[in-house]
Amino acid sequence: MKTAIFIPAYNAEKFLGGVIEKMPRTVAKKDIVVVDDGSKDGTYAAARKLGVTVIKHVKNRGYGGAQKTAYNYVIKKGYDIVIMVHADGQHNPLLIPKFVGLIERGCDAVTGTRFAGTSAVKQGMPLQRYVGNRLLSLFIRIMTGLSVSEMHNGYRAYKTDALRIVDFNSNSDKYEFDTEILLLLKAKNMKVGEVPIETIYKDEESHLNIFAYGSRLVKVVFRYVFLRKYRK
Repeated sequence: MKTAIFIPAYNAEKFLGGVIEKMPRTVAKKDIVVVDDGSKDGTYAAARKLGVTVIKHVKNRGYGGAQKTAYNYVIKKGYDIVIMVHADGQHNPLLIPKFVGLIERGCDAVTGTRFAGTSAVKQGMPLQRYVGNRLLSLFIRIMTGLSVSEMHNGYRAYKTDALRIVDFNSNSDKYEFDTEILLLLKAKNMKVGEVPIETIYKDEESHLNIFAYGSRLVKVVFRYVFLRKYRK
């Protein structure tokens, strides 16, 4: 299956090269799509120098906005699978074949999970992030029936046929996009698989306000449960 690797990048100049260098040998640079979401550093120039496909947002559109740009692009280009790998080095690109394998075996989407195997806290996840992630994930599972152990992991793979069916362009431009798209898939009775991944934390700058994010997620869940936004 024709596979694209999508990297959302915002001020990621110092990490981008290391992420691309770790890609499996089977991944061609022409199939790596970097969306530079209005970076203020040299992200765009760094990506161009690395020889990958680069799409630049003149203004920052947000994490969800970058995903919309990428998914519309790969659908237009005829890819069968798109895999999102973050630019900050927190995802191990060598796990890409496992994501592809689950898609080839019938999953419509695959998400990474840091909650299988070795403790995420022992691997370096800050305790407050761990607790917040676990509580929010549990809340979403109870309220929506979505059987995914970690809702807030950005290591994702999607079958483009599934993306064509759901209206992901109506989702938020912010971080809750990741949960919204899982709910869209669930509403269409699509299959979501999980791949255990390691926890890798470096000295990257977080652009996520966990309290604002949590409150927006609660609104997303209530829209799903009570307003049936995703069940059209």
